[in-house]
Amino acid sequence: MRVVPTISCFFGVSIAMFFDDHGHPHFHARHAEGSAKVRIDTLEVIDSTLGRRQLRFVLAWAELHQDELNENWRLARAGETLKSDRAAPMTGLTPDITAVAVPRHGVLRLTFADGLTGEVEVLERMRGPVFDDARTPDGFARVTVDDETGTVVWPGGADLAPDTLYERVRTGAWPEHGVAA
Repeated sequence: MRVVPTISCFFGVSIAMFFDDHGHPHFHARHAEGSAKVRIDTLEVIDSTLGRRQLRFVLAWAELHQDELNENWRLARAGETLKSDRAAPMTGLTPDITAVAVPRHGVLRLTFADGLTGEVEVLERMRGPVFDDARTPDGFARVTVDDETGTVVWPGGADLAPDTLYERVRTGAWPEHGVAA
């Protein structure tokens, strides 16, 4: 049995790098439900059978640890011991939305996985043709939680970024202009 150096583990995902791998610098992510191979320099997904939720965690983790991944690739090519953050917790991700209710048109009552709850007026954030139906009273009421992506969605594919909604509930203010909703 071949031993593969595990660099990190979080949310049931193991991140590994092979010493004898070839091609562009990349790492492997494995989960009980699939695996992925991701380029380090561009964070491009080379190949994946992971669900969207697991892949979202992997890419967020990779963005936070891109310098360490590059260093580990260099160490692997040199046949040296890889550095690991296996004891470090996964941080920087917004908790998933676990429940949504519509107290009135334009307002969502959200519950996040960490227990945070609150109401958010979102009609002003629902811009563009993808939200045409969702902005109507009947369409707005059809909001649900997508368990795989951890955010609110409407029929037709409209959704809102969970990180923006979380910050609004947590602080009472929308994040700065550079953060998309």
